[in-house]
Amino acid sequence: MGSYWLKEMDPMVRFNAMIRGEKVDRVPVLPFALGHCAHVMGHPNLGDFYSKLDVNVKCQMLARELYGWDQPTMLMNPGYYCADWGGEIEYPYRPTQGSIACKRALVQTPEDMDKMQVPDPSKVPSMHALLDGLKLAISYKQLPTMVWIHGGWISSTARGVVQLDKFLLWLYKAPDLVNKSLDMTMEYGNRVMEYLVNEVGNETWLPFDTCPIDSNVLVSPEFFGKFPLPRVIKLHQKGLDLGLPMWFTHWCGNHNPNINAGHVDQVPMGEPGLMHFDDTVPLSKSIERFGNKNIILGNVNTTSLLLKPYEEVYDLCKRNIEMGKNAPKGYMVTAACELPPRAPPMNVYAMVKAAREYGRY
Repeated sequence: MGSYWLKEMDPMVRFNAMIRGEKVDRVPVLPFALGHCAHVMGHPNLGDFYSKLDVNVKCQMLARELYGWDQPTMLMNPGYYCADWGGEIEYPYRPTQGSIACKRALVQTPEDMDKMQVPDPSKVPSMHALLDGLKLAISYKQLPTMVWIHGGWISSTARGVVQLDKFLLWLYKAPDLVNKSLDMTMEYGNRVMEYLVNEVGNETWLPFDTCPIDSNVLVSPEFFGKFPLPRVIKLHQKGLDLGLPMWFTHWCGNHNPNINAGHVDQVPMGEPGLMHFDDTVPLSKSIERFGNKNIILGNVNTTSLLLKPYEEVYDLCKRNIEMGKNAPKGYMVTAACELPPRAPPMNVYAMVKAAREYGRY
């Protein structure tokens, strides 16, 4: 209680110490906050946050200062890996929207697939914007900045490149088209990493990716192992071969069958890598299975962060921290998925307060 926290480590110093395996004063807080940063800064909607990366960077920096959390700046491609290929996107300028949406993927038919070519990132306008945003973050010494890299996953192919319902049908009816499309998005992810490394080097940023459509709610572990897994392994290894030190992967949705099948263990994460499952995977299981090689990110229920009273959220955070704080390679307390943009500020602060009270080393 009181003002002891004013003597804490600087948030970015704490985050960097954690990923380097050095001593930290307390459990870091990485709330997985994107749109919430714009909301708490007073923006009436999230449109500018996702379409203008100068707004995005400044909102994230100010939100970190406000809350005292340890999350690095996280940049998403304003083309959403959809407009890059010629698809149609919509920015969230309506108050009820929570993120960018891919309104229409370019590929609607097998014939459309035949016309597809992997884009050159240096010629894609949204990649120019992403690079400008990354350079801005670097100029503010937001190191490392996390950059969303997507390719090879079903999540980075269905919806953004191929219409989702058609892609899921192709899994059964046209596996050759599935293989071709996954290979193309993997290659684009590789090219994006090469482009960014050539422009700003490999010491200023970390790649992160997410995979909601690859979860076992929609895709069996057999299909996951056959289709996206070989591409994701290659994508991650490519990033490491380029000298990027590690990946942060958010395994969105229920990936328990993929874990049990041994698929997740095969994905290269670097040293040590940040492993984040949502709360369908118990934190104890994450630590037992991956805690000896990866930093484990905790998984406070997002619905609770949005809807439950402060006292209940604080207790959830306390229990998560007490379970995770002694994970062998390190632990950060995190929301189970993206922090809901309109989560009450006191519930968000509960994560930081609990880390200060119960996460000290």
